[in-house]
Amino acid sequence: MYRSTAISTVIFLILLRLAIGWHFLFEGVNKLQTTFAGETTTSRPFSSGGFFREANGPLGPVFRSAIGDPDREAVSLLTVQPRQEGDDPAGDKPQARMPRGLNQQWMSWVEAFEKHYGLDAKQRNEVTVKFQQQAARVVTWLEDETVGPTTKEIKKSYPTGDVTLKLSTAERIREYRAKLDEIRDMLAGKNWAFGKDVSGANLRKAKAEAAELRTGLLKDIDQYTTDLKTSVETVLTPEQKEMGPVSAPEPIRTLYWIDLVTRYGLTAMGLCLMVGFLTRTNCWLAAGFLLTTYLCTPAFPWLPAAPQSEGNYVFVNKNLIEMLALCVLATTHSGRWFGLDGLISATWNLLAGKRPAANG
Repeated sequence: MYRSTAISTVIFLILLRLAIGWHFLFEGVNKLQTTFAGETTTSRPFSSGGFFREANGPLGPVFRSAIGDPDREAVSLLTVQPRQEGDDPAGDKPQARMPRGLNQQWMSWVEAFEKHYGLDAKQRNEVTVKFQQQAARVVTWLEDETVGPTTKEIKKSYPTGDVTLKLSTAERIREYRAKLDEIRDMLAGKNWAFGKDVSGANLRKAKAEAAELRTGLLKDIDQYTTDLKTSVETVLTPEQKEMGPVSAPEPIRTLYWIDLVTRYGLTAMGLCLMVGFLTRTNCWLAAGFLLTTYLCTPAFPWLPAAPQSEGNYVFVNKNLIEMLALCVLATTHSGRWFGLDGLISATWNLLAGKRPAANG
């Protein structure tokens, strides 16, 4: 009876390892396929950016600070620096109050532009003048409170329905900030107090509205950036123009490495679990990956459900269950029972002149 139970336990533990390995392997292969295929009409290359930016668990802010939070970046591009105390408004120089993020973005491009074309002193002075002119324009636009024929319309939602209104730039920025505060309150206050997700559809709607406001404002900012580049390029000589455009900035390297490790790491861990190679090590690595995923989007009842989640979870979800199963497997000899670890162990014992252990 004991012998029969032990054999059945071994068999099911091996099957459990193979099932988890299969899951990891094909998750990794699918992510690799989308990357190699590139963007098509039906799919896009894998990126973990969306997952981390929506992560509402304890590790969410950590990853967002590493890869860049779109709302935090947008606020840095839209927030005009205040006037110094005692400054005369009549003698205000808008270009001196550029948003810090936008100023850094423009300055980085100008420095790359000057280096790429090897501008002389006269050209550099011309670039400085044009930079200040465009900076004054964009600050004036960001602080604009007027509504005119060219003012853009935005959709606002009320309990009675949606209304399309014309809002000045300054009002659009205030509306965007208010929406971010509303989202923050939903995440931090009400849900925790009730011990469950009571925001639900309201939170998703607020996030969609904030994203729409952010997209519209950043699109307008991009137009001012384009105007700056067009204006600055007029200082170039015909010979310099033949040198080609300034190289685009590199993508976020942190996100690049996270995506790379995720794609190849899932594939490697899945393959190793399938063939039983370094089984215990890969079990712990896979469990650590799932723990990280869980702490990014935990099944806490007061947090909104993760996008594309299935079923209803209270603290325990599929990632946590699979992680615990991997921890159990890491304490067994499943790789020696059925896998390359058994062959390697037997070969090593044979070369060392030892008899293999009876229990593998």
